[in-house]
Amino acid sequence: MKISQAIESYKDYHSINSKKNTVKNYEFVFTQFRDGFGDRLIDAITPDEILSFLTKLTDGNKQSTKRNRYS
Repeated sequence: MKISQAIESYKDYHSINSKKNTVKNYEFVFTQFRDGFGDRLIDAITPDEILSFLTKLTDGNKQSTKRNRYS
């Protein structure tokens, strides 16, 4: 599955089952993820690449923000 397909599926689920702010927060992370990885296949992304992405994304943030982004 490609990143764009996974993001759309996840957004569809959360738009029905989550609060507006939750969807908005996920949208930010999804945009950053798509910008960073393009539309690659999900299984082609290594754990090290994801850790690097999350580290850059949360650099300088509070611990609670980091936890939310990592989840």
